[in-house]
Order: sequence, then structure tokens, then C-alpha cells
Amino acid sequence: MAIDVWPLAPLAQGMVYETLRSARQGPYVDQTVMTLKAIEPSLLRRALDEALAGLPNLTIAVEHEDLDAPVAVVMTGVSLPWLEEDWRGLSSAAFADRLAGYLAS
Repeated sequence: MAIDVWPLAPLAQGMVYETLRSARQGPYVDQTVMTLKAIEPSLLRRALDEALAGLPNLTIAVEHEDLDAPVAVVMTGVSLPWLEEDWRGLSSAAFADRLAGYLAS
């Protein structure tokens, strides 16, 4: 559910323009891969949920269709998709194949 609408700053407008004119992913899409060891998944998930709840700029959707200018729509109730898998028993080759599949999707 939307709770606010913000105008985009000129820099953000430029980022939206560049993303829309580029192919599948724009130049401002970033992906980070980390290997986390000895963590408690439930605590990590709770920390991420609390970050989303407390930082509205992490929960915006940019809308541009049928508008004079793009806007940032601040959403509430946003949650990250969460999937836990244990890959510790995979061979190096199987691990690499599975990781490549995830990164490609």
C-alpha cells in the first residue's frame, strides 16, 4: 500500500531515464554476492525487515507511465523475498553451476 508520493530529484530522473532506455537492466542496477558464515538466518531476516520498516527510501517504487514526470511512491508493508538453502554438501562444480543459475535469473 502506498503511503506517500515524492517528486524525483533531477539526478533520480536521469537514472530513471537511463534505466528505461537501456536493455533488460539499467546501469543503476547492482547485485552483490556474499558468503555468510556462522550467522543466524532468523536474526538476519529480522534485521532486514526492521531496516525496511525504518527507512522509507528503501521501499519506493518509481512510477512513470501516464505521468508528466516520474515519481517515487513510498510503500508500506514491504518485505524481501526470503529463501534459505544449504549448499554445504555441494561439490565445487555443482556449487558454481547453481550460483551461475541464480545470478542469471
